[in-house]
Amino acid sequence: MLSGWEFFCLRRKEVKKYAMALDKLTTATGTEELLALALEAKRLTIRAREIRTLYQEVKDLYLREYGKFNPEQEKSVG
Repeated sequence: MLSGWEFFCLRRKEVKKYAMALDKLTTATGTEELLALALEAKRLTIRAREIRTLYQEVKDLYLREYGKFNPEQEKSVG
């Protein structure tokens, strides 16, 4: 299982990918290129939802176990 900090970093990476896909979408010219980029944006949106759900589960587990949640603390420990 990933630590809270790892989930946080993974989520940031996915958000960056999503932003890049949207940026490319605004400069795309051909229909095939637009379709491919739209599909990639949809895939990343679904992935971001999955990560948010998993992140919330990890956060809830930490809260139940330790009474507080701090992803930065994970970074300094690991």
